[in-house]
Amino acid sequence: MTLGGVLVPLVTPLTETGEVSVPCVAALVESVRPHAAGLLPGLSTGEGPRLSPRQWSDMLAATVEHARGLPVIAGVLLADAARIAERLAGVAERLHAVAVAPPFRRDATQDDAYAHFSALRCATATPMLIYNESHLSGVTMNVRTIHRVCGLGGIAAIKDSSGRIDTGRELAATTGVPVFQGCEQLLAGSAPLAGSAVGLANLEPALCASAQREPSATSASAVADAVRRYGLDGPTWYTGVKRELVRRGVIRTSVIAGEAGS
Repeated sequence: MTLGGVLVPLVTPLTETGEVSVPCVAALVESVRPHAAGLLPGLSTGEGPRLSPRQWSDMLAATVEHARGLPVIAGVLLADAARIAERLAGVAERLHAVAVAPPFRRDATQDDAYAHFSALRCATATPMLIYNESHLSGVTMNVRTIHRVCGLGGIAAIKDSSGRIDTGRELAATTGVPVFQGCEQLLAGSAPLAGSAVGLANLEPALCASAQREPSATSASAVADAVRRYGLDGPTWYTGVKRELVRRGVIRTSVIAGEAGS
């Protein structure tokens, strides 16, 4: 299956005591289903690095249970390939792919990033989505490095959160791999890409689809307004997503992983 359209990096609905709320996961998936082409639990919008192993496993299980045909790409935002492979043991067969970022080292080089993906390719046969970002990892991969990683085989997609519109376009034109825009602010310039994978899709998947597929000044303005309205332009943008989902009655709490009680 070739991916394309809106991939939704799901928030992780939690109870007041910090458990994953399966009914809220189900409600969230149903709310985005009409416009979703795939589900991405455990990425940064889902607080992947903050989730306990049990929270991560429970969120993945609930997403798979309620996906009903939608591809599930699990975010595994851990520091090294060995820990990622360990986390995937026993669950990989339920996934369309696994989303992986570069190594979590501020001094990591392009060669380090390639070695990280190469080690993971040797450790698991699960197809990979390359999550090109530096907020967590500290290193944004350049086009040449991503080409090298694609040469390893088994790359299902690329989520480009580099913040550089030309990077996504060049990758889309030269890799032969579906590329998804990871920044809301760049959706309007991403028509050549296969789709998008942004936090706003939890709330406005139809807008994300139209802004990327049929860009216009109107849709770009609507995206910018939504980013401001929901508070998605800060370092904890997922809190704004959760608060709005609570207001809409889709999830029950805006509890964040790692807060007291969770």
